Amino acid sequence: MPCHIQITLKDGRELSIEKQDYEGFYTRPMSWEKAVAKFERLAALFTDATQRAAIVETVAHLETKEVEQLTELLGASFTRTH
Repeated sequence: MPCHIQITLKDGRELSIEKQDYEGFYTRPMSWEKAVAKFERLAALFTDATQRAAIVETVAHLETKEVEQLTELLGASFTRTH
């Protein structure tokens, strides 16, 4: 998923960069620890620490869980904030 960004500064200089991938893209998978940290950061406004811990625990062991367990946790988070 290539992306090209070009900006022009007030002094007239132009800066540009092109990226072919990013951390978290399939070509550069994000580590579990970084994924959890990102989730914590993004979900903090919508969930409390207990909910986030339960979601992380469920996702960490998803292969042994029922999908309903995860959807209930996610639904509780949505209901609490809306």
